[in-house]
Amino acid sequence: MALEGHTDNTGKKETNVALGTGRAQEIGRFLHEIHLIPEDQMHAIGYADKNPIATNSTAEGRLENRRVDIVMVDRLPD
Repeated sequence: MALEGHTDNTGKKETNVALGTGRAQEIGRFLHEIHLIPEDQMHAIGYADKNPIATNSTAEGRLENRRVDIVMVDRLPD
């Protein structure tokens, strides 16, 4: 599974990529420790603000954009 970490559009891009990646890694740790999903079946990646699902013009929208999407894939990237 791909763990895709997202942020809102505030802050520096480099910081947001790291933040999104960190969010995704934390979800991966949770899935591994609590649900025993093997680590080699997960791939964490940070997308920063590249794929918003709501507007970044409001506090509510920014909150929705701070998320991790879990995407089932046939093959993880190398």
